[in-house]
Amino acid sequence: MIEINNVSQTFATQSGQIHALADINLSIARNEFVTLVGRSGCGKSTLLRIIAGLQPATSGTANVDGQKIEAPTSSVSMMFQKPALLPWRNVVENIMLPAEIMRLDKSKVRQRAEELLSLVGLKGFEKKLPHQLSGGMQQRVSLCRSLVQEPKVLLMDEPFSALDALTREELSGELQRIVMEQETTIVFVTHSIEEAVLLADRVVVMSPRPGRIQEVVPVDIQRPRSLGHNDNAAAVTGVSARLHDLLMDPALGVAKR
Repeated sequence: MIEINNVSQTFATQSGQIHALADINLSIARNEFVTLVGRSGCGKSTLLRIIAGLQPATSGTANVDGQKIEAPTSSVSMMFQKPALLPWRNVVENIMLPAEIMRLDKSKVRQRAEELLSLVGLKGFEKKLPHQLSGGMQQRVSLCRSLVQEPKVLLMDEPFSALDALTREELSGELQRIVMEQETTIVFVTHSIEEAVLLADRVVVMSPRPGRIQEVVPVDIQRPRSLGHNDNAAAVTGVSARLHDLLMDPALGVAKR
């Protein structure tokens, strides 16, 4: 589904060049959930923007479903850290914005929007304005907006990081359920080890700048997953510990204590 081949990214600044990414090679299967983790500045968000077609790579290519990505496309959707809902539009109108931009069939998209609202527990909130919703509810609306055109790939750049811990874990649970019911390939950026383990089929650990793939850790744990006491608790703890050790490795620039 997604093929990233020898991708490197360099930015020119007044003080010189910044090497954000170096020789990234990664294959992501259809309907797979892959999480990118690493320290700030390692190029996680840059890699997402390249896959989204929002930024050209300095070298290398990103392909989605066999097509080279050179510009934004309806087959790839992106969800950001902040919901960025239009304050004068109600919930349904915000969700349907991509349909208007892409000139899709409004009646079909409206039906899809209502289905997604039910899926995320917001049925009955269709006519509410953004300021009438909590932060977690706004992010649910943003998630619906990202899925409404039925993208083949959903890119998520720390979408829950601004939320409190309980809401964050609740939305991680919601996203797991959506993943189990929808057919979408997801690439998710996070700084949270727990979030990565709860959500991912594989976790890609990236080194400090220039970002390279340090290791890819499989998460072979049955869904749904949680941080509480359950049959999968030991496995969740084991993968979390492995990721913690990798991210604290001296090779990644942080001395172990």
